[in-house]
Amino acid sequence: MSSRIALVHPSFDVPFLFLAAEKNDVELVLILPQDQVVPAGLPAIVGKEILPIYADPDDSLDKIVDLTERWGLDGIMAVKEQAVVWTANACIRTGLRGISPQSAIAARDKYQMRKLFCQAGLPVPYYHVVHELGDVDILPDLKYPCVVKPVSGYNSEGVQLASNEEQLLSSVRKVLELNDNIYKAQSWHPEGHFHGVIIEEFIEGPEYVVEMFAWEGEVVALNCGYKGQPRGPYFEESVYLCPADTGVALTDAIQKTAIRGMQALGLNNGPGHCELRLSPDGTPYILEIAARIGGSGCAHFNVEASSGIDFAGLWFKWLNGSLNRNLWPPKSLSSTEAASSWIMPLGGEGELIALEGIEQASEHPDCKHILIFAEPGKVYRPYPHFDGFLAIIFGKHENHQSGKAFLNFLDNTISAVWLKN
Repeated sequence: MSSRIALVHPSFDVPFLFLAAEKNDVELVLILPQDQVVPAGLPAIVGKEILPIYADPDDSLDKIVDLTERWGLDGIMAVKEQAVVWTANACIRTGLRGISPQSAIAARDKYQMRKLFCQAGLPVPYYHVVHELGDVDILPDLKYPCVVKPVSGYNSEGVQLASNEEQLLSSVRKVLELNDNIYKAQSWHPEGHFHGVIIEEFIEGPEYVVEMFAWEGEVVALNCGYKGQPRGPYFEESVYLCPADTGVALTDAIQKTAIRGMQALGLNNGPGHCELRLSPDGTPYILEIAARIGGSGCAHFNVEASSGIDFAGLWFKWLNGSLNRNLWPPKSLSSTEAASSWIMPLGGEGELIALEGIEQASEHPDCKHILIFAEPGKVYRPYPHFDGFLAIIFGKHENHQSGKAFLNFLDNTISAVWLKN
């Protein structure tokens, strides 16, 4: 029997949740912050409603109750970071399954998140939070290099490495501007807005990601992926290859750290997306956890293609009440296969003319999906600004090594052409 779930502010450019909904016999009602055209061809969509969840979140919470009854909703979910807190409150209002608003806030507020990690005894970078430029002058024991980021940021926008006081002040100034221009308007919670700036220790080492799912307090790690070793000054998204080539002992340590992070935030049900970095002595330092499937649903592909586990399907089943002990804990169907995401680097700035090499990439046997976001004629600014990804290419591989070779192939094949001034 089909179920009906509200999907809050989805990304239409990423098809994986829609495809998973169709496979799981789930009908999707879209909750959009403003009217927009729903692209033809996306499966599982049965309707849409317009709610100003950012402009007027309280009024939207009042209206979701009536919409739940009208559509016969079995659940409400969000995969965009900025919609997570509103969605948690909507679940409370409607009596549907969801994470607690307190846990949702903890997974959005990087300052509160770090405090909870520390209370749980987890290894985290040393950190400070500031709310205005003058706060930097009174920070104790500040060491360089350090990383500056918005308390409620996403997509790596505004994340910067500072190697001296001049760079630190410039980075903090930039994040304060982003808070005023972007994050205050899209980071609502009932007690106010997230508006701080995190200044934290830079962990020199490779980055890893763990996708997780929790049910009734039991957290299961679904994978462990390699995310490259970004060194700054900006931290542009680049690669995602799972499973990581870390060996059993290190993979276990990374996953256990991520699981403890979920528990520290009180994320007892639903998905989690954890990013960590490995210190020079081999300790996994937890950076942050998002209470959603990573990449607006992209991580569903990585998990399913490498393990056979239906990541989004677990979420649908928990939301509609059909998850049971016969399906839990989820078990991998593969011990060798790998999956990858290659996030195309900007490689320049200014007016975009075209992307080159896409056709050659599509002919590679490991290439499974190509998502093109690039808009020829649009002016793109360099990081730490974020004006959108150019393309993401997804691969499925026999093993980690073939996945690594595929990522190298993409690096050498695809490029952006920029208008020269």
